Amino acid sequence: MMMNQDKRKIEMLYPATSKDLALEICVVCTGVLLPLIIGLDVLSDISGGWVGAVFRVAVALLFFGGAALVGFLYWRMFTARDFLWLNKERGVLLHGRWRWGWQAQREYPLSMFAAVAAEKVRDDYRGYYGRLWLESADGQNDLMLEENFLAYKGSLQGLDDIQSHIARTTGLANRPVINTEIRAQEETTADLSKLRAPKPEILPAWRQAVNLAAAGLWTWLAVWLLRWAADWHSGSLPKPLYFGAGLLALGLLAVAVSEVRSVFRARRGGKTRQTVGRQPSEIKAALEEARPEGHETQPHLPERSALRSEGETEFAVYSFAALLSRIPFLLLVLLILLGEFEFSQKWLFWLAVLLFAGWRLAYHWHTLHKARYNAQEDTLTVYRLRGFKWLPEKHYALSGFCGIYCREKYSSMGAREGEIWLAGKEGGNDVRLLKADFLLRDNRQAVVATAKKIARTTGLPLLEYIEPAERIA
Repeated sequence: MMMNQDKRKIEMLYPATSKDLALEICVVCTGVLLPLIIGLDVLSDISGGWVGAVFRVAVALLFFGGAALVGFLYWRMFTARDFLWLNKERGVLLHGRWRWGWQAQREYPLSMFAAVAAEKVRDDYRGYYGRLWLESADGQNDLMLEENFLAYKGSLQGLDDIQSHIARTTGLANRPVINTEIRAQEETTADLSKLRAPKPEILPAWRQAVNLAAAGLWTWLAVWLLRWAADWHSGSLPKPLYFGAGLLALGLLAVAVSEVRSVFRARRGGKTRQTVGRQPSEIKAALEEARPEGHETQPHLPERSALRSEGETEFAVYSFAALLSRIPFLLLVLLILLGEFEFSQKWLFWLAVLLFAGWRLAYHWHTLHKARYNAQEDTLTVYRLRGFKWLPEKHYALSGFCGIYCREKYSSMGAREGEIWLAGKEGGNDVRLLKADFLLRDNRQAVVATAKKIARTTGLPLLEYIEPAERIA
């Protein structure tokens, strides 16, 4: 039902106060109107002709499309929010969403709750986030307001402010904040329900059309640049400029070819998926009849394929190039120190930079790991670099595992570290095989590439890890 009540008797509690929400809407409106104003001003200065017409269309798409995109994204976020209001006259909490007008889907008497509680969680795999809820008086019907309150600039002060605002407005008790740490483990109990066969990535039809249009645009620009570069003998511009235009044209052609290849791969993957996914209805019915009632079936995971290598093969998720690239920086800082013979604050600053960079380099050097696969023994051995020698650290027999998958972990500096895990069979354990750390860079692609190599070599199927619902950010 629509809320047709006296606004003075209604106060907003979550996700913000009424003033904060009004300020947020004003900022979004400014972000929508500003590109429109700039776009209209730019269009008024564009001259006629076919070149001006093309440029006018590009400007309209850029500024007007950007404004429409900002408004659309904010509208989607706004309508997905759960709002909490307090009806002071009735002593009722109104909980609902905005649907072209605010609608209260649920009503709760204020006497039903006893306190406002919050929790700050540091999760190695999810990062730093908060939870906010209303504690029920009977201890059984808590009202969850937020499961994933994201930190702003590494702080959850906003969560404290909202908790205090709700407690102050409603008169409920303000519980002390719960601080929870969820640390990553080297081994966890195997849970096949969190694993599934990876689905092929299929581009939607609109994305394929966009890729083909972009490929056509890059090709047109490349041809234009090549024709312009072919006129280098005219000498109107410096010859290096013509040479650079030719290189740029070749790069644009490579990008266009890549866009077309992605479309063909997507269409080929879509056909394969449709073919493989088909199953006769008779077989489905037989499987349903043969399934015992009340029995939860385990997900069907791919079987292990035949081995594709003999002897020993090594795998590593590290980059010596990334480590060695820091050495010129260390030499530069050392030269600066040698040039500054006078003892000063500047000299101390560069000395601290040198010591910190050297410590980080040594730390990453001593945390390097690699894995070696022995086909005769069907085992994976993890080695760690100790000084300048690789020493065995862990040993795993692949007969106890059913697959391999990747996960992402938040580091202490906010970067994401990719991890490769071995999926244990039912009744066993999942173990972390390798962890990538390219000096605080996101390294998901490198981890996935290494996991695919291990899967091809060992025959273990590459699986996809499904994050639990309470962990999804």
